[in-house]
Amino acid sequence: MFPRLVFALAALPVIVIGADPAFGRGPPPGAGGPPAGVTVGPPAAAHTSEGSAASMLGGLNAAHASASAFAHANPNSMVGDVATYEQQMGSALALTDAKQQASAITAARQQLALSTNKTLTASAVTRLDQMLGIKGADPSLGTSP
Repeated sequence: MFPRLVFALAALPVIVIGADPAFGRGPPPGAGGPPAGVTVGPPAAAHTSEGSAASMLGGLNAAHASASAFAHANPNSMVGDVATYEQQMGSALALTDAKQQASAITAARQQLALSTNKTLTASAVTRLDQMLGIKGADPSLGTSP
């Protein structure tokens, strides 16, 4: 009833891109990019120090939270963990006995490491304490090498 349609396939040329050995090697030497010896972007030291400082602290960058955020923080949040650490460090630094003070600082940092699942190094603690305005605590207490 219906006329039968017949399709004819013509041989079409096929182009294969990337088969030539020149592909995949990038531009030839000297083509594009800055001249030899010229770097693009900020100096490596400036870029990596900022990035590594933020990376070193990870979620502990919650120390940048506002006073209102600290006051209303959920104790199980990162801001709450940092707020608890700040309070514990304030209490620890108020102690006059050196052994009790060192023990309280160590306990505060170990609690922070445990609650945040973060390994605290002396450099991370130094940065965190600076952000929180905590002064006078030995950064090696309660930290990992």
